Amino acid sequence: MTVVHISSILIGLFSMIFISNCGKYLPWSDGPENEIQIFVSQNDIQVAEELMENLLFRQSVDVNPESYFTLRYRDPSKFDELQNRHNIVVFAVTDSKNDNGDHLINQLIADGELGTYAGEDPVWVEEDIFSLGQVIAIIRGNHDDISSSLKLKGDWLFDQFDKRYLKRISDHLYEINEQTDISEEIFNRYGWTVRVPHDFMIVQEDRPANFVKLGRDYPRRWFTVHWIDNQVGSELHRNSVKNSIRNLAKRFFSDYQFIESGDRPWTINKIN
Repeated sequence: MTVVHISSILIGLFSMIFISNCGKYLPWSDGPENEIQIFVSQNDIQVAEELMENLLFRQSVDVNPESYFTLRYRDPSKFDELQNRHNIVVFAVTDSKNDNGDHLINQLIADGELGTYAGEDPVWVEEDIFSLGQVIAIIRGNHDDISSSLKLKGDWLFDQFDKRYLKRISDHLYEINEQTDISEEIFNRYGWTVRVPHDFMIVQEDRPANFVKLGRDYPRRWFTVHWIDNQVGSELHRNSVKNSIRNLAKRFFSDYQFIESGDRPWTINKIN
């Protein structure tokens, strides 16, 4: 009777181990969160820089602008060493002869790594190919096709890297001691809520003005929330929003700068 039980347990364990090893193991992506590794041959690097710098090297709208991403140009021969990085672009212009970027893409296809890549679109993006949390883009075609495709899909391509970057940062930001008690307190008091990192606290409240400021001491970081009760969305016009922001800045900050950049969100930045 005992032997039967042991045999059953061993068979069950063997089955579980066998099943769990059927899938491909993927490590977590690594390296600097805001770096994009661009694998491109020397033949194509000038073209890649012209197209990719305008597309991916964007700066925050701020008093002291910072780039969203840092672009690192790599020789395709270094791909195996860096294939688990968070953000990867493999760039190849098929007009060039003996293009090792194109050779790398062909090798990845032959190895079955790019399962959904059909090669019909000059710009292709997929996630979690070599590591979890990773975004990889294949940009391949003749010069004209690549240029045309990036003009149409440039913002979309940037968003693929940006959304995954923000998700990774959010996961790290809230994985330790998220202050759900403060979030609940804000909800009970005002009817809206926000996720609060472990070292943030409420530093200023003005209920009549519908204004809340949360922040931390060092390094000093803060953000503010202002809301309008019973506001009809169609009544929120550009000028009224701008005036509201300016009035809040004058009321709650000793010094400020109002920055407006195209169709991007307006930003209030406290100086000094």
